[in-house]
Amino acid sequence: MKATGMVLPEGSVRKRPNWAVDARYVVTAPDKMAPGFLVVTRFSTDKHGYVFDLMNEDEDILHPNNVEPLPAARADAFSMFEAGDLLVSLRNIDLVAVIDRDTHEIIWARYGPWRYQHDADWQPDGTITVYSNNIHRFRTTIVEVNPLTGKARDLFHGTGFKFDSFIMRQHHRLSNGSWLIVSPMEGGVIEVTATGEPVREFNNYLDENYNKVVTHAEVLPPDYFDTMPQCAQ
Repeated sequence: MKATGMVLPEGSVRKRPNWAVDARYVVTAPDKMAPGFLVVTRFSTDKHGYVFDLMNEDEDILHPNNVEPLPAARADAFSMFEAGDLLVSLRNIDLVAVIDRDTHEIIWARYGPWRYQHDADWQPDGTITVYSNNIHRFRTTIVEVNPLTGKARDLFHGTGFKFDSFIMRQHHRLSNGSWLIVSPMEGGVIEVTATGEPVREFNNYLDENYNKVVTHAEVLPPDYFDTMPQCAQ
């Protein structure tokens, strides 16, 4: 597939239209905010134009974009798998699969609930969540699937919470049950409750109309900076 180039002013990307305000950082529900520091990886806001042009994806058959071993601490929640089994995402065939780390055999696979997905994650309750970019649908979703039953659902269906990033990704379940979601092509990061209520957001602010791309975000624990890291000798 070839996509036509897209050029936006001053190296920018579109903002998510229904985020709370056009501000760099805003907290809308401080009592529901996960404890810790929000750290964001972003493109700088220089004056170089941002140009996006998809490569000829006929040569990119699978586009693997994520691999996560099953942590030993979560293995008991996944009776079908063993610690160390590999959860992989193959974007260009809309496939999420689990590979036996020792035999390299595919022991579980699913496609259908997501399109052009990224960032498949093991969850503590025995489910897998997937960042479904849904290219050409203009609404990105976080899909939860139970690998034992095959049942899948859009986590935020019916809540009114919407975002859209047709490429790139990140989502992460926080310690308080909320979600940290990065929308790279809207230039923002948002913490949202399990019921879709926005808690806080960061915009990679360029001006009142545009953001720049955000690629990654983390919530660090409150005591993270109490002890400065030391270089190993």
